[in-house]
Amino acid sequence: LARARAALESAWAEDERPALRARANRWTVVDAPFQLRLGRDGRWWPYREERGRWLPAGGPAQDPATALATAERACGE
Repeated sequence: LARARAALESAWAEDERPALRARANRWTVVDAPFQLRLGRDGRWWPYREERGRWLPAGGPAQDPATALATAERACGE
């Protein structure tokens, strides 16, 4: 998970990085319905929250910023 944290820190400029809350292999964007999950294959999977459930929001990406953008597009943001 140390490599995952490093990837998250380098994916955005410091002033553009979203606030993330970590739990196991999941990083949830604070005050937003988006989540990133790190798969066993090392790819980032975007999720979106809908009616209290986390649903896949698209395919995996090597880059966490790309995966988060996919989740945002899935929610129309």
